[in-house]
This record gives sequence, structure tokens and C-alpha cells, in this order.
Amino acid sequence: MIELTTQCPQCQHQFDVTLEQLQQRKGLLRCPRCAQIFDAYECAVAKAQTAPSVSPITEPVILTPTPSPTPTPSATPGSSKTPSFSISAAASDSESESQSHFISQPASAPIAEGPQIKTRAQTAAAMRSSQPIQSATESDQDIRVYLSQDGRPEPRWQAQPDTSVPHFSAEPRRVVALDESSSTDHGWSRPLWVLLVWVLVVMTALQLLYVYRAQIANTVSFTRPVLQRLCEGLGCTIPYMRTVEAIEIRQSSLQQQPNFEQKGQYAYVLQLQLKNTLAWAQEWPTLVVSFTDASAAALATLPIEPQQYLAPSQRQRPFEPGAQLTIRLPVLLPNKKINGFTVEKYYP
Repeated sequence: MIELTTQCPQCQHQFDVTLEQLQQRKGLLRCPRCAQIFDAYECAVAKAQTAPSVSPITEPVILTPTPSPTPTPSATPGSSKTPSFSISAAASDSESESQSHFISQPASAPIAEGPQIKTRAQTAAAMRSSQPIQSATESDQDIRVYLSQDGRPEPRWQAQPDTSVPHFSAEPRRVVALDESSSTDHGWSRPLWVLLVWVLVVMTALQLLYVYRAQIANTVSFTRPVLQRLCEGLGCTIPYMRTVEAIEIRQSSLQQQPNFEQKGQYAYVLQLQLKNTLAWAQEWPTLVVSFTDASAAALATLPIEPQQYLAPSQRQRPFEPGAQLTIRLPVLLPNKKINGFTVEKYYP
């Protein structure tokens, strides 16, 4: 029988154990002197290190795993059963042969095994498991751990409808009691606010009508008589449109009157034609005639207002859209000969 001398790392006590005993308990032993649990393989010593006076061999303490207390299942929702663990003592001869890696030595008298003492030592797998370890019948063979899948729940591959019924708590409706006096006090304020809003709207409309009266009268011609009556009371006027670009000057000419000479002045006749190309009536423009000599130098500039080239009957009427007016106006100039002239129009 192969023996191995091991030494307790705490009290330095040395004792001999057999290889079969170490294989049965995975090398875990309890010191018979100080009850320290240690790994016999790691603390093995040679025979030469033993003391000359050997004390009587004390029966080694063999570790037997005891079932750990059953943990209380947690009350978390959706928790399922965890797989249980069971320890079986059935070990094959091939495993025991593979685990024996020590050199065989001549063994002395076999050490009588004493009664097995239950300890609180647990294997690493048992400590990591949430289920208790169920020990099989005590034997001298290795310990195996089997996973039992009897309590594992079946997987759910289809979504199940939620059968929980929602709970609704009906609260009594709050009824706010209105004071009758407050309702009567605020009853007259609403018509007052409505009246105030309408007054503001009318005032805003009148202001816009006053500012844009000319544009409204020129765009919508039938509103001009009404607006003129309103302006008579307010002392305002409604002018016609003033688009000088829409007035064209056609057939302009300047002729000198023969046999007319008075105090060193020359008499000329200015003749031209005006046309309103706008679709609305306009005011009469002011004309500016510039006279030049042979070198294109300005000799004189003559402004001609509408009162000068219009007849008294035409002064009260606007320049109607599409209308044409022929102007023939005499002009007196100083003793200078005129070679050319230009006519311009503008609104003052």
C-alpha cells in the first residue's frame, strides 16, 4: 500500500496517509491535532524530514461533505426552479488509476481507519450551487456530482396573453360650488369686453381707411364718392394716382411766330400731345421745357403747371385712363435764337 507523509501547515504536525484515502477525499484532510483542513498533496513532505522519534500514528481525520442547509426560495416574480445536484459514490476504476500519479513505495503496516467525522467542508461546486448537496451512501470511492433536470421548467416558445385584470379605483367627482354673488358680478363684464373689442376693431378700420384712402379710391372707383363725402367732413382730400412713367409725350414741336418782335423778345408756339397709358385716372403732371442753342448749351428753363396748359373746364377733372390731350401754348423768350428744346414731366 502506498503511503504519503504530509504536514499540517498550521501546527507542523506530520502524519502518514495512504494514497487511496487521499483519492477518496480529493486530498482534503483535517489535522488530528489542531483540526485544520488542508490539501495533503500540497503539504506532502519527504521521509527524511520526519523526526527520529515517531509518535504513535494517529488516525487521520477523513472529510465527508455534509448537506448544506436548504436556502429559502426568493419571492421574486418569474423565478423558476434551479436544477438540483446529487452526489453519487459510483466511481470507475479507470478514473482512480488516472488520478494516482505518485511513485509506489514499500508500505509499512496499514493504518487502521477510524470512524469518519462529518465536517463543514464543502467542495467548490457545492458552495457555488444554490441547491443543497445530497450525499449518497458513504463509501471509500470518489465523489461525483450529477445535475438533475427533473425540476427544470419547459421553455416557452410562444407569447402567452396577459391574463391579469387591471385595477381601477373610482374617485368621487369633485364638485366646485360657485358663489352666486361672484357669478352675478362677472356677468356684466363679458358684454363690456365684447363692446370694447368691437370699438377697437372699428377704430382700427377707420385709421386704415384714412391712411389708404387714395389707394382704395383709385383701385375701387365706385368708393370714391363715398370717401369724398367722408373727407369733406374731415377736411382731407383724395388725390388721384401719380404714375409719371405711364404718361407719354408725343408729337412735340416749337415754332417761331413770324413778324412778331416786341422789346427784344421772340414769340414761339409750343405744341405737344400727352397720353395716359395707365388703367386708372391720374393727376395732371407739371411740364418742364428746357431750351438750348446750337452748342447744346441751356438757354432757359420754363416750368408749365397744369393751370397754364389746361382749360378751366378740364382743371376739375383728372387725366382719364387712355385719354389724349393736345397742348398749344405760346412762349416768349429773350433776344436769343433757339436751336432745340426738351420736355420733361413730373409730379411736385
